[in-house]
Amino acid sequence: MDLIDKGILLDLIQNCRITYRELSVKHGITANAIRNRIQNLENDGIISDYIISFSTGMIDCEFVYGVIETDGSQDDIGFVNLVGDGVGVIAAAAYTDAIYYFIAEYTNHQDLLILGKYLRGLDGVQNLDIYTIISKQGEKMELSKFHRRILRVLLDDPRMTIAGIAEKTRLTAKRVRKALKELENSDAIRFSINWELGAASDIPFILDIATNDQNKTYQEIIEWFRENHGLAFWEGYCAAIEPKMFVLLTVDTLNEVNEITRDVRKQSFAKTVIARVSTYHDFFPGIRYEKMMEIIGDDD
Repeated sequence: MDLIDKGILLDLIQNCRITYRELSVKHGITANAIRNRIQNLENDGIISDYIISFSTGMIDCEFVYGVIETDGSQDDIGFVNLVGDGVGVIAAAAYTDAIYYFIAEYTNHQDLLILGKYLRGLDGVQNLDIYTIISKQGEKMELSKFHRRILRVLLDDPRMTIAGIAEKTRLTAKRVRKALKELENSDAIRFSINWELGAASDIPFILDIATNDQNKTYQEIIEWFRENHGLAFWEGYCAAIEPKMFVLLTVDTLNEVNEITRDVRKQSFAKTVIARVSTYHDFFPGIRYEKMMEIIGDDD
């Protein structure tokens, strides 16, 4: 994967309905080249699925990032699936040192109490830490019957053409185009992808960083990663209260994991840095998905 592939992936994460032509203009290569790159990303399993979701603002939910320490007796795949059964969990992953990370949605304190009790009760769990993380909220939007009809069709293929949507919904192309524009511009509906960074030869890993928050803001730290490890860096999850952050990166070799880890340890913003390599991960429906299905699944 090169910087153009990564740029295309990031654009699809933001809006998977972006056109080949728009991507062509942005990245300076032909639309056919864009199409081929996306097909390669699909064939390699890096793009595993195209998805639709509500923004967190749509249903007033927040995110937490969790770290589970276990005794190492678990089967990675089986335990990730058990974590995924927890209330609101949308992603979970197994890492080296018998550590599991997860992201979950919650709408109230009771959700967190239920999730924490469930996870602490799993066999082999020795410690559980849950961090509220800083995230973009998005907006609320009142969905019309046309919006709901279109979203129901797009569940199977979020990148479906306007002509295809019009045929399946029996709406005019003009009405479909107008409603889609409203959905895409609303910041209430997200058209995105599920991506599997370890599907090809890449090695995904997490840097678990305790920060010196007086030296740099979280946004400045994220910018440092973008500037110094732009190809490797993917996401940073910043704890809302504790001086803590989790940074997701991918590299080609374990030697690069060590090099980046050493580089981060030299920075003034890092108190401690622990690198853990991913062995398995999966995605799960969460609260936003359930609420979306409840709303758009209603008959007109």
